[in-house]
Amino acid sequence: MFVINVAHFLYRAEDPAALGVARFFYGLIMLIDIFEERGLHLLEQRYGDPDLCIFPLFNDMPVFPLEYLYAMYLVMILCSIGIMLGFMFKLSCFGFTVIYWYFFFLNKTTWNNHSYLYGLLSILWLFSNANFYWSVDSLIWPSIYNKQVPRLNYFIIKFQLFILYFYAGIKKLDADWTSGYSMAGLGKSWVFDPFHFFFSDETVDYLFVHIGGLVFDLSVGFLFLYDKTRPLGYFLAYFFHGMNAIIFNIGMFSYMCMAMIPIFSAPNWPKKIIGKTPWFIRLLLPTCSSAQENVECTNTKTTHHTETLKNITSFKNEKDCDWSFTMNKAFKCIFFTFYVAIQLFLPFSHSITKGYNSWTDGLYGYSWDMMVHSWNTQHVVVKVIDDVTGEKQYLRPGAFTSSKSRIFSHPDMIKQYATCLSKRLTEVPDLNITSPKIYFDVWTSLNKRYQQRRLDPRVDLVKAPWSPTKDTPWLMPLLVELSPWRARLEELKKVSSEKNYSDVVFVADFPGLSLENFIAEDIEANITVLSGLVVIEANGKNVTLAANETLSLPENDTHIVYTISKTPSCYMYISHNKTWVNMTDDDFINSDEELKKSKLAKEEWKSKTIFEKLLWFLNKKYRLYKQDVYQIYFAMKMIIDMGTTVDDKVLKNDEL
Repeated sequence: MFVINVAHFLYRAEDPAALGVARFFYGLIMLIDIFEERGLHLLEQRYGDPDLCIFPLFNDMPVFPLEYLYAMYLVMILCSIGIMLGFMFKLSCFGFTVIYWYFFFLNKTTWNNHSYLYGLLSILWLFSNANFYWSVDSLIWPSIYNKQVPRLNYFIIKFQLFILYFYAGIKKLDADWTSGYSMAGLGKSWVFDPFHFFFSDETVDYLFVHIGGLVFDLSVGFLFLYDKTRPLGYFLAYFFHGMNAIIFNIGMFSYMCMAMIPIFSAPNWPKKIIGKTPWFIRLLLPTCSSAQENVECTNTKTTHHTETLKNITSFKNEKDCDWSFTMNKAFKCIFFTFYVAIQLFLPFSHSITKGYNSWTDGLYGYSWDMMVHSWNTQHVVVKVIDDVTGEKQYLRPGAFTSSKSRIFSHPDMIKQYATCLSKRLTEVPDLNITSPKIYFDVWTSLNKRYQQRRLDPRVDLVKAPWSPTKDTPWLMPLLVELSPWRARLEELKKVSSEKNYSDVVFVADFPGLSLENFIAEDIEANITVLSGLVVIEANGKNVTLAANETLSLPENDTHIVYTISKTPSCYMYISHNKTWVNMTDDDFINSDEELKKSKLAKEEWKSKTIFEKLLWFLNKKYRLYKQDVYQIYFAMKMIIDMGTTVDDKVLKNDEL
């Protein structure tokens, strides 16, 4: 009986207006996003060379020929337009969803939370009645024109947006975030200038970015739910997303959120606005008349949208003679119940998906841990040893990939890369490698900690085990016991900077391991041990250093640092370029042609008017979109003609 009462609640009649407006903006934003973050302009770079390593979720996923990938993007563009206009809506949603998730699963290096959100919304639109208002479909089929929709349409989207914010807040309860280390330095941005009159950069960073972000994410979803608090929630949300759009390069995410959150308002809010416009403008806008009844809904006299689940038990007393609990309704209720359960569980599934955990728990891109982790990779070494000849070679990190972004950050992609590299190396005759053993040495800092090893450099990753449900044995642990050092590291770095040192790097290493490092010519460097015991091999000599001891390092030479203590060693490199010491900032910039060009470009940009900057931006986008359209055109022509390759036909930027 409870299930039927829940179904009654979810099938209460609601006005379709807000749903139709949200659908329109989703389609519009995704149309723009296809040319931007979905990477249409990078399609040839990513999949044009069959020798490149790719990183799909499933290793056996098929990669179609390049011309067919362009054709799939064309279908996705047409489907996003169909969603926006509400034309052949279900078919458009189906085509868009299938292709979107195909490309999403095909490339894990591009995964992030907002790309995941877009895909989830595409599924929700597929099962919605969002084409009942402001759509071409409603003009073609008058039976659905301005027709009531079940509350389920609104409920599931509200749920998804609520989870987006609330779970992001839960993830920000992480000690690094509450201590102010996750996004340190963000307080210097000009968007916080009004606060700089009263607070230091560090205070702005901690109070407004970290604590403010935590409170916002935990509370804004609840503010959206109630009429009295909703205006405050909207103000904070639009202010928050507006600042994010300025500060971060996160594509259309901020705009998507700003377009979706009005769905928490009364479902007929667009009609109220349209009804207040002049009659001649109203002729160009959707109808503002009351929605026609939908016999599929309970209580077709539309109720207020903020009615809560506590009223579910009272539905059985209402007179809904025309409503029946059909198999279709049962399927939808079961499907969305399953969907809700998955969304509640998946961000905390790291105890099951152990193979995807690194220093942070949870599936990357699925966990809503946005901005909580700040990574800085200082050093990557890819070493190859032929198991037959014993010959050692070093490869450029990211060789045989279109981009090395993220591939050294997650165990699953590291294993995929090592496996792919071993195959590619045996296929290159000049290398004469028949049985490669591959080792990665990756040095990374998480949230301003020491630079430390991420992987065991002694493990051959070609033969190393990996399972999605088991811990990765060759992943080195994060040295959390050294986290309290971060405050002192900041002090040491500040003192060193005041002495005109150009660079300070803090390193931590495990007992029994060593770091090989090269000091370039004209670089004056020394190493100071902060804790532990190390041996420095340099100039043919071995020197033992304990805590607070310093050694000058030879320039244009390689040295090796061995950790011989039973606990991890911690040390810092302090270095500067001898030719820069007596230079002014202008002298330094003028000594480097690239820096000089960069300075002139910045000055030229500042001198432009807002109108000139807008024209520059529009011209840049026009050229990008024009190239993408040409690529699709030649791909389609190739499919039709079955003639030349896409590579022979694609126009380059300078030809446009």
